[in-house]
Amino acid sequence: MIGAPTSSRQNYNQGFYPAYADMLTQDLDFVLHVGDYIYEEGPASSPIAPGRVHRGSEVVSVADYRNRYALYKLDPNLPEAHAQLPFIVTPDDHEVDNNYARLSPEASSPTQGVDFARRRRRAYQVYSESMPLRPENRYDGTGIRIYRRLAFGDLAALHVLDTRQYRTDQPAGDGFGSTDPDSRYLEGVLEDRLYDAEGILDPTATLLGARQEAWLERGLARSTARWNILAQQVMVMPWNLIAGTRKQIELDPNLDPATREQLLAAADRVDTLFNVDSWDGYQAARGRLLGMLATIRPSNPLILTGDIHSAWAADLLSDFDAPDQADLLAVELVSTSISSTFLAIDPRPSDYVVRHSLADNPHIRYFNGLFRGYFYCNIDRDHCQATFRAVGRLEDLQNPDSLALVPYEDSPVATDAVFSINAGFNAPGSGQRLSGTSRLNPNGPL
Repeated sequence: MIGAPTSSRQNYNQGFYPAYADMLTQDLDFVLHVGDYIYEEGPASSPIAPGRVHRGSEVVSVADYRNRYALYKLDPNLPEAHAQLPFIVTPDDHEVDNNYARLSPEASSPTQGVDFARRRRRAYQVYSESMPLRPENRYDGTGIRIYRRLAFGDLAALHVLDTRQYRTDQPAGDGFGSTDPDSRYLEGVLEDRLYDAEGILDPTATLLGARQEAWLERGLARSTARWNILAQQVMVMPWNLIAGTRKQIELDPNLDPATREQLLAAADRVDTLFNVDSWDGYQAARGRLLGMLATIRPSNPLILTGDIHSAWAADLLSDFDAPDQADLLAVELVSTSISSTFLAIDPRPSDYVVRHSLADNPHIRYFNGLFRGYFYCNIDRDHCQATFRAVGRLEDLQNPDSLALVPYEDSPVATDAVFSINAGFNAPGSGQRLSGTSRLNPNGPL
């Protein structure tokens, strides 16, 4: 049996790390960290606790990055977790620069062009110095070959992916985008640019790069493991969030009635809105990945994800437009963050808005943006049980304090949801779907 947690996103500015202390109370074999081990930004304007703040401005130099890793390890729960459990790691964007793609930095980054290329090399160097990596996966002077495969006997093959270093630049405005021309009527409100069907559907766009994509396909085709686990950074599941955007417009206190009415009328004309930093912004690439899973049918594929600072579980289907008839190709489980906020220091408004989008996405079986934490999987030959652990109590949800759900040193951790996955779920015509319960909704996962 393998018992392993998935964790990610641990912004030092935004909370403590009691989730790591909780991991040490479980019977686990290793920690899988799928990115944002550090954050590159400067200090928070309003620290959540004395001293719990980044030191210095945004990190750029080798010394800056080294100091930032050292700062994060001042939280005693993190080095204790490293001392007691092996870590399997892969970076995302904040180890370098928010939302970077290959050699394209964020538009607001202080480093552009050749300066960003130098900064990326420095960030990779310090990541290699600071994280548990085999020699062949460390910085080689130009980059890091972080994608790799680990075998756990014939029980599981872990395919660790890199969706940052080789990806093409994000389409649209880097945050949200749409394939619906009417989304132009919302431009300037949500992003400078939303409509970019050409970019979102671009058949040449990639998150993995051609070489890594071919490596993954070969590995899945040759795998004889009972379970195939893909560890990667950003959500694979489709998530059309236009209904949540409508709700956000309705609730925005900064809009006058006439503007709100105008924006709601515009939103009612829009069919799709996506987070284009995820696989939703690279839909042809996702089609290739799901096509790979449909053709090869690797044994029991699980995709373990981070990035979005909230907990999710979804069925990845052969046809999302016909979910009742489609085959289940893989299950995706998304870890919430160790401490990073879900859009704001108080996650309740964002959680409420996102829940209004779920009816349009029936393949999404579970979502919770309220709590920080992690999930762990217990896997044997016939079964995987995924347990989502959440920092905080249900009564905290009623506390009007905006910091009520921030993870502090002494915050309790409890089970939030449990999902059961039976081996053989991706056999053609099996009809299986992800099932589970959560403490927010004991009668069903959502």
